[in-house]
Parts: sequence; C-alpha cells; structure tokens
Amino acid sequence: MTDFQDHLMATFREEAGGYVEDFIAGLLSLEQGLEPSVRRELLDELYRKAHSLKGAAQVSGQLATRDLAHQLESAIDAMRRGDVAPDAIEFDPLYGLVDAIGRSVKASALQTVEVDAGQGATQTSVQLIGGGIRETQTTVTVDTSVAESPTPEPQHNEPQRSSAESVRVTTLKLDALFDSAQELLLNVRRTDHWLITLEALHRTIRDWQRSEALALPFSTSQKTANAAPVALTGMPVAAQLALLEQQVATILSTITQDTNTLHRTVGNLQTRVMETRMQPAETLVTLLKRAVRDLSAQTGKPIDFSVQGEMIEVDRYVLDALRDPLIQILRNAVDHGIESPEQRQNSGKSPIGSVALRLSITGNYLRVEASDDGAGMVADDLRSAAVRQGLLGADEAQHVSTQQLVALTTAAGFSTRTQVSDLSGRGMGLNIVQHQIENLHGTLDIHTTPGVGTRLLMQVPITLLTINALITVVRGQTMAIPLTTVSRVLRIDAAQLINLNGRPALATAEGPLPVFALAHLLEMGGKLPERGTLVLLLVGGSRPLALQVDAVEGEQPVVVRQFGYPLRRVRNLSGATLLDDGKPAVILNVTDVLKSTERHTMPMQLAPPTMIVKPPRILVVDDSITTRTLEKQILEHMGYNVATAVNGREALELARKAATSAPFDLLISDMMMPIMNGLQLTEAIRADPLLEHLPVVLVTSMSSPADRQRGMEVGADAYVVKSEFDQEQLIATIQRLIG
Repeated sequence: MTDFQDHLMATFREEAGGYVEDFIAGLLSLEQGLEPSVRRELLDELYRKAHSLKGAAQVSGQLATRDLAHQLESAIDAMRRGDVAPDAIEFDPLYGLVDAIGRSVKASALQTVEVDAGQGATQTSVQLIGGGIRETQTTVTVDTSVAESPTPEPQHNEPQRSSAESVRVTTLKLDALFDSAQELLLNVRRTDHWLITLEALHRTIRDWQRSEALALPFSTSQKTANAAPVALTGMPVAAQLALLEQQVATILSTITQDTNTLHRTVGNLQTRVMETRMQPAETLVTLLKRAVRDLSAQTGKPIDFSVQGEMIEVDRYVLDALRDPLIQILRNAVDHGIESPEQRQNSGKSPIGSVALRLSITGNYLRVEASDDGAGMVADDLRSAAVRQGLLGADEAQHVSTQQLVALTTAAGFSTRTQVSDLSGRGMGLNIVQHQIENLHGTLDIHTTPGVGTRLLMQVPITLLTINALITVVRGQTMAIPLTTVSRVLRIDAAQLINLNGRPALATAEGPLPVFALAHLLEMGGKLPERGTLVLLLVGGSRPLALQVDAVEGEQPVVVRQFGYPLRRVRNLSGATLLDDGKPAVILNVTDVLKSTERHTMPMQLAPPTMIVKPPRILVVDDSITTRTLEKQILEHMGYNVATAVNGREALELARKAATSAPFDLLISDMMMPIMNGLQLTEAIRADPLLEHLPVVLVTSMSSPADRQRGMEVGADAYVVKSEFDQEQLIATIQRLIG
C-alpha cells in the first residue's frame, strides 16, 4: 500500500467504527419503542449513515463492507417507508448484520490477509419477507485490499461530515502533544529558577545602595577627602548602582510577566490536550446496553437496565479499560444475581429484574456504581465455595466474617457454581474486575444483602495522564505514591510499635496493622529502625498495613510516564515522572507492594526432607496433533505432568492402567474424535469404579446449549469452547478443579 492508501484505510476504519456504534445505539432505541415522529427522525438518520458508510466502503475498495452496508440500508429504508410494521421487526438479524459490518471493518485492518476473487465468507443478510424482516445467510467476498481506481457511488448530494465539525486524531498523537506540553512546562519551571536568582541579585544591589560601606577606598592621588568614588567611566559608583538597579528591576518585571503568561499558556495547553482525550461515557454505555440485552435473551430473564451519568466525560483510555470489567459485572448481575421470573414472583418481587449503573464525578475521580435487585450473596454459599476450592480450611471458614467472604470473590478461581457454563463457573469474573481496577489505580468495594441484591462501587481516576501523588523519600530515592492508596500519614516513635506474631505492628482503633519498611520491600537494603521517629503511610486495600518511609515532601499532581521497552513491566513500579522542580521520581505500584508483603508475613513452612512433591498428572485427549501439542506445552509450562492420547479408547486404557499406581488428576478431552468420542469417554469414566471421580474437561467447537447440556449430562465437570479458547481461562478451570 502507498502512504495515501494507508491513510485512506485508517480514515475509513475510524469512520466506519463510529457508524457501527451509531447503528447499535439506534437499534437499541428503536427496540425500546419511540414516538412515531422521533422514530421517523431516527430512521432517517440511520439511513443516511448506512448510505454514507456504503459510499465510504466503495471509495476505500472494501466491497464486503459495501455490500453489508447496502443490505442494512435497504432494511432501514423499508422501515422508513412503512413496508415493515414496527411490531413485525425482528431485531436480532439487524444486530447480526451490524456485527458483520464490524467484523468486516476489522478485517480491513489485516494488511497481510490475501483473499482470492473466488474466496467468500458467510455473513448475515437481512431480507424483507412477507412484510417482515428475517435473517438469511449469503456469501460475500471479503476483500482486504484497496482498489487502485475505485469508482465512488453517487452520493445524491448527501450532506457530508464537515472537517470543521470534527477531526479524528489518534491518542498516540495526543499523548505526544501532551508530552511536548509537559517538556515546555519543565522549561518554564527552570525559568522560574533563574527568576528567583535574578530577584536575589536585585535585592543584593539594593542592599549595596543602602549600605554605608558602599564607598570605595580613596587613592592617595585624590585631591579632596570628600569626593565621591568614581568608576573608570567617570560616573560615580552610587550612580552606576542606581542605574544597574533600575535595569535589573525592569528586566525582572518583564521576565516575571512573561513567565506568568507562559505558565497560563502552558497550563491551558495541557488542559486542552487532556480535554481532547475525553469523551462521553455514552459510547461505553451503548455497548453495555447491547450486552445486557443479549444476556437477557440468553438467560431468559427480562431485565430493566437503567443508566445515569452517561454524558460524563472521561479519558478514552479509562473508558476502554472499564469496558471488560463492567461487562463482567453485568454478566454476574444477570446470571448470578437476578433470579428467574418464577423465583422472583415467589419472593414477592417483580418478574422483571432491575440492574442499574450510575456514573458520577468526585474531584478527579470517576465513581461507578453497579447494582442489582437479585438474590445477593449468601454467606454459607461463599463459605462452602471457599472451602471446596481450597481458599479456606474448614475450621478457618467458620470464623471468617461475611465481608471477608465477599472479599474472596475477587480471588482467581473462586466461583459458587459447581458447573461451568457460557456465562459463569470459571471463577475469573471478579478477579478480572479487581485486576483491571488496580491497574487503573482505583478501588473496588462490594456490598451484598441476601434477598435484596448486590452493589459494587468502583472509583478510578478520570484520566491516567496525571495522578495526585504523595512525594516520599526512601533511601535517597524520590518516589511518588498515588494518593488514592494512602489514607493517613503518621509520625510516631518506634517505641510505640507492638509485637504481632513476631513482627512489628501499629496499634490502631481498627486493630493492629503490620508495619513494613518500604526500602526492605523494594530490596533497597535496610530494615525498620528500632528507635527514633518513624514516618508511616497507612495504605488501604483488602489487607491494610503501614509502610515506613524516610520523609514525606508533600503532594502534587504528576504526569505519568510509562516505562518503555525493555522495562514495560517492572515489579513494584508503575512508571516515572518529573516533579515540579524537574527532579525525576518513580511511581510506586502499591498493588505490587502489597503482594510483596505476603512473602514477609507468611511463616515459612519446610516440607519434611523425605517428602517429594509430585506435580498433578493430566491426560490430554485429542485427535488433532496441533491441539494436543499446544495444550501439552501450555500445561507443562505451568508445571503439570502431561500425557496424551489420540482418541477416547486409548485414553480410557491409559487411565485404567494408571489408576492403581500413578492415577491421573484430570482429563481434558476433545468432543469429536474417531473410535470413541469425548461424550462416550466421559460416560465410560463415570461408569468405572476406579475412575468415576476423575474430573473431566471437554474442549470442543460445539457451542450450542444442547451440546453443552449433553456434556453435563454425561458427567463432564467443565466445558470449554474452542472458539472462545483462552489460555488463562483453561488454567483457571484446571486450578479450580485440581489446584
């Protein structure tokens, strides 16, 4: 591709992506029902956008997208003209068509893909049949190249998007512009330093003028004792100092004014650049509404999904980072929280479940509250799941509070479900949420009431370009700590510390808090001082503690600079910054630091010298050598002992032979295999007294509910779809079953 074609394709993908979002938002509104005049206006707008997308795809040589856009345009036009009654519209095919357009647009980004003229891909098609809209399948050619001389389709004088209204700029360019503004600000601050020096010089000159010691020693050749000192220029020194003072005062005044102007200008520039990165949360809300709609249809639970604050503007990076956590939270709310309509009616609730999302701004932070009016979490269910999955001992679980049990729901592998489904059971949902919120330097709180519902509160910075930080010093190294993680700063005497299980702790109204020397956790040497004044930062989280630092220099907003290659991931650090005085500082990753304390707080347990710990044994069954090899490598890399078989019969023989000597701890099997398939293998295992308790995971490309139900009926413990295959998902499933 030429540079022009690259630019053309990038522009097309940006434009088409915006249209896809608009189509989804429009379909959601139409599906909810609108006043006739509003409905007509929306259909006209969607029709124009479909037509514009078709023209843009034609110009860009994206013929597959053009054909799909034409189908959507025809369907919308039929609704506009009244050929299809509003109550006769099936929206699922329309959503499918929009999804197909989205996939086609993404395919256009794969420059290395070559598609022959005869090669086609099945896409969703929408046709008018008997006054209604239904879905069919058609084959269209996916062309990822750009036509050399495309012939634009006539636009019929369609109004075009004016370049004066908006300009698409990548976030990389905005970040580079923000960095340049930051460099400029640092130069301005260096000017502040010289301004201070000039002010000091001005004061010195004025002091000289007022000093009686201003007179110079007289020369023996001077004729009068009372003559004023004279410089080489013939002007008295006092007069020269007066002139110098006047000149310095003028320069000082001018530089002060210019510096103040520079501060305002650079500050405004930074603000404007940050504002260009901000976008309304409605772009994310549209996706969430679509997700809840699909979840409602998939689970058969009617849902009333309400949203407040969707016009709040947030950094696009933050919105993108919140997408997966919020989808996971909504999935949990619909699948775990909301009961079936029958159960709700029996409990005196409305058969329609309520899920709410509220967004608000508090200072420099976005507050997100997600709630449902479902069954809530039951402490006994959480306690049983924690014991079953090895997170708590049976005795220990009886003394754990409900809030501590709720906190365990964010642990990897935790799930109250005993079987895996499309939506839940793998135990990674809230762990993903917690991990992503921590990456955003935010906080997550979970509150639940049995029979009433569950509420999750998240607080994250509006933007990650800047954060409010506490500036500390540890072993001479300046460190910035996100203020959201620090609840208090204390100065105490070391003698105030108490002994907690052999480790120093601070007695507080909430109970004793373990105290750690931050330098020791960061492997910078040293230990907690035994005497003298200590500066402690009380750090919040699931396990609050106190960190000892050498000094606190105050707080200030700092610009976060991510580490580049090869330092993209540095333990305990999340980036670096330049402070107001131009001094560099590293930014502490408090989440990592909290994890570092775990190995210092857990007592060391040594296994008996004669004990040999053997890794769990897993049998992988698949007739595809590629799949077998991939799964074997993944599992061996995780430390498991892996054997393989090419079909169910071979696997059954291996499992029976090993049952009395070195039994397998888990079996992972494909569904479709020759000789004996995965279902038959699972049935045979459950019927064998030696193997009946062997956990079985079925990995298959068959994703229909009937196939999944069949897998569970024969006794499979988990079901993983190949099209949704993810290494972390597989590992989490295994860890949930055998650890």
